[in-house]
Amino acid sequence: DAAKAVIDLGKYSLFPDYKELFLDENKYNSEVIWQIPANNSVEAWEQKLELACYPNGYSGHCLVNPLQNLVDDYEMLSGKLPKDDPNYNPQIPYVNRDPRFYASILYDGAMFIDRPTEFFLPNGLDSPQSPIQAWNASQTGYAVRKFLDERVLPANTNVAPFVDSPWVVIRYAEILLNYAEAMYNLGDEDICRQYINMVRSRPSVMMPPITESGQALLAKLQNERRIELVFEEHRYFDVRRWKIAPEVLNIPRKKMSIWKNSDTGIKTYTVEEFQPSIFHERNYLAPIPQSEIDKNPLLEQNPGY
Repeated sequence: DAAKAVIDLGKYSLFPDYKELFLDENKYNSEVIWQIPANNSVEAWEQKLELACYPNGYSGHCLVNPLQNLVDDYEMLSGKLPKDDPNYNPQIPYVNRDPRFYASILYDGAMFIDRPTEFFLPNGLDSPQSPIQAWNASQTGYAVRKFLDERVLPANTNVAPFVDSPWVVIRYAEILLNYAEAMYNLGDEDICRQYINMVRSRPSVMMPPITESGQALLAKLQNERRIELVFEEHRYFDVRRWKIAPEVLNIPRKKMSIWKNSDTGIKTYTVEEFQPSIFHERNYLAPIPQSEIDKNPLLEQNPGY
C-alpha cells in the first residue's frame, strides 16, 4: 500500500540515464525522492568521494573493492547470468554485460577519464605494483564507478577537487521494486514482473524482460535489487529480511587476478578466493549486552550467544 501510494502520486519517474542520475548536475531529478546534501565543510569526506574511490593510479584511495561474487551476478545482455550463458568467455569476461555493470564497476581495461584502467600484474598503474600509489591498490581487481564524477581529474591527494553531489537515500526505482516484491508475496506474479521490467527497461539499461515464475521469479527479483541498488546500502538488510544470509554470505569472497604477458600483451584472468566469509544463524539478532542483563536478570540472551 505504501509503495503504491507513492506510485499513484504521479510525481516521480525513472531518470533516463542510470549512471548520470547520481551526478551533481542531475540532483533533485525526477527519480529522487529523498537525498541528503553534502556537508560543505572543507574537511568533510562527503565531498571527497572521488578521492576515496578513484583507483590508486588516479591518485585515489580505492577504498571500496567490489568482489568477484558481485560481478558474477551481473547478467549478460541475453538476460542470463554468465554461468548460464554458453557465450560467456571467462577470458573475455567483461563483454556484453548488463549496462549497469559498466556504469557501476571499474574493471581491468575499462576506459576511465583518459586511459584504460590497469589492474593487471606486473606493473599495472592501478595494481599493487603501481609506480604511483601501490599501497592504495584494489585487493580484488575492481573499483567502484557508480556515483563518481569523472570530470574530477587526477590530482595530488591533498588538493583533489571536491564535489557536493547529494547522497540519494530513496529513489523511485526502489519503490517500483518494493511494489514488485509486495505483489509477488501477494501472489500476483504478473504485476511483479511488470514492475521489475519497468526498472529493467530504463532507456540506458534496456535489459530483456523477465518471464520467470515461482521461485525463479523470486530469484530474479532478489538479483534485480542487488544490481539496480548496488552500493546504495540495501543488500545487507535485504539478505537478512529474506533470511538468505547464510546461503549467500557463507561462500568464499572472490577476487579477479589478471596477469599480462609482457611479450605478447595477452592477459590471463583467474578467479581466486580472496577471503573466507561466515554468517551464523545467531547473527540475525544482535547480542543483548551483559550490562543490560546484569541490570535485569529476567532478560534472556538471544539464541546463540
